[in-house]
Amino acid sequence: MVIAGAEQAVRAIAAALAARGARTKPLRVSHAFHSPLMAPMLEAFARVAESVSYRPPSIALVSNLSGELCTDEVSSPGYWVRHAREAVRFADGVRALHAAGAGTFVEVGPRSTLLGLVPACLPDARPTLLASSRAERDEPTSVLEALGGLWAVGGPVSWAGLFPSGGRRVPLPTYPWQRERYWIATRASDAARGDRRVHGAGRSEGEEGGALRGGERRSARLVHPLPESGRRETVEAAGDRPFRLEIDEPGELDRLALRVTERRAPGPGEVEIAVEAAGLSFFDVQLALGMMLDDLPGGPTPLLLLGGECAGRVVAVGEGVNGLGVGQPVIALSAGALATHVTTSATLVLPRPQALSATEAAAMPVAYLTAWYALDRIARLQPGERVLIHAATGGVGLAAVQWAQHVGAEVHATAGTPEKRAYLESLGVRYVSESRSDRFVSDVRAWTGGEGVDVVLNSLSGALIDKSLELLRPHGRFVELGKRDCYAGGQLGLRPFLRNLSFSLVDLRGMMLERPARVRALFEELLGLIAAGALTPPPIAALPIGRATGAFRKMAQAQHLGKVVLTLDDPEVQIRVPTQAGAGLSAGDRDLRERLASAAPAARAAALEAFLRTQVSQVLRTPETKIDAEACRRRSCPRPPISSC
Repeated sequence: MVIAGAEQAVRAIAAALAARGARTKPLRVSHAFHSPLMAPMLEAFARVAESVSYRPPSIALVSNLSGELCTDEVSSPGYWVRHAREAVRFADGVRALHAAGAGTFVEVGPRSTLLGLVPACLPDARPTLLASSRAERDEPTSVLEALGGLWAVGGPVSWAGLFPSGGRRVPLPTYPWQRERYWIATRASDAARGDRRVHGAGRSEGEEGGALRGGERRSARLVHPLPESGRRETVEAAGDRPFRLEIDEPGELDRLALRVTERRAPGPGEVEIAVEAAGLSFFDVQLALGMMLDDLPGGPTPLLLLGGECAGRVVAVGEGVNGLGVGQPVIALSAGALATHVTTSATLVLPRPQALSATEAAAMPVAYLTAWYALDRIARLQPGERVLIHAATGGVGLAAVQWAQHVGAEVHATAGTPEKRAYLESLGVRYVSESRSDRFVSDVRAWTGGEGVDVVLNSLSGALIDKSLELLRPHGRFVELGKRDCYAGGQLGLRPFLRNLSFSLVDLRGMMLERPARVRALFEELLGLIAAGALTPPPIAALPIGRATGAFRKMAQAQHLGKVVLTLDDPEVQIRVPTQAGAGLSAGDRDLRERLASAAPAARAAALEAFLRTQVSQVLRTPETKIDAEACRRRSCPRPPISSC
């Protein structure tokens, strides 16, 4: 709503609205258009309007005066004189356009001021909104983005006007991380499975590129089988051998592989668990895709132990462990849980509630601890308060919805697809909006009468963080779960916090490393709530671990509802086994791997440095005490350079 008129009267109205909690903003304009203050110029304006030639519109046009489709009225000078003086019926006009079949709205102008008002005019519709100009983008980019958006929703585009030289259509990936491989595969998992396994050979037809050496261009024409000494792995049925899910090269999900491993006997304060089911989280997907390797606690780590939660049975107990025994069903928080066996600190291993199956138990620790801790301990959500839960159909989101409803809060939620929004409504969530646009901003304001919410549980990124922050009432609490913008060094303006707002970040994995005893106390309390029926398992997509790549893709494409769990009860699953010629990791290397994954940042750095010193001393045949790291950095070491240093 725009209020125009004498300054003193307008300020008085704005002050009255502000006292009722409404936000107001003065507009910078040259004149008070569409108000009585335009009266002195109307006579002169009419004379100019009468000098212009008019014709009836050739396309459908909505009048700002009537809010309806125009007729010949716009062909008269008097119409435009009234247009300068009278109110603009924008909402009526938008509804008239929608009733006439318009579902896409494009704003052509220096600012996208009006687009943000369209959703409030059509509360029961979901129009497509496109801006031809944005303040934070250069004009050509903004126009092209709007053009692409218009084309994507079926709008007519004259491509010849944009590309006079012509072009052709090419298919694009259906999601950001989809990749296709166009070279000959050499991994053991691609070898044919039959009575006898063989290694493949093939011919490379293309010579798009090559290597230059000594002035000659060299290209590969034949791919030969590797000699026996180079065949490092075969693919075999697992049987009763232990294995874990690993990724050869972060960045490509088709590099996920199940590899034979060695079980590690528990040390003091540790237990070994035979894993029956392990939960999959978006954190695992991000690791596998190589999205945050430099952002892990303590910096990049030489291993990626996938999985952080599991359910199974204790098979061995270390010295000093009380309350856990061999054969006992347990639920655990542990790095590397996507494996048949995991040896971990007993601090975060607890007896499994009798009411939960292994699959249900594996689905709950990370998601439910995160959601409950964020809402109960950080936000301190109270009965009757309003909470906005973003991406509410994932594991954390649905756990948050459950707890908010248990507390008696008013839940506002967002989700990415109509099907997911319908599911939330079936749970009794009355206020559901979109998570892939800023539509939720106008929705929440409309649902709350402009007051906003008390708590935001956020997993969105970019500009949607600022939009969500704007929805907080005075003394509101913003709890960040996604962390993508934190890793990227994003910033927030401080002005909103003058309303006594708070901003907190919840990182359960960091807490597990830095304050395991604190996490155990929270874990015990959470399991008590689950046993009492205050929280129940989410929808679960349970897949055998042999289909791990598909499970990761399912999460990467946000196709899942609730939680994805991988089960480990298939002895016929195919795993990779190192041959004699191909050295796999030694037991010592695996032990280092697990210690690095579970160690705090400082301990991890010390262990890694000690390991590297040992390896370098073996290569150089020099005692560790004589290795001069500083000399290496200055490149003044008298020894020949060694790549492994």
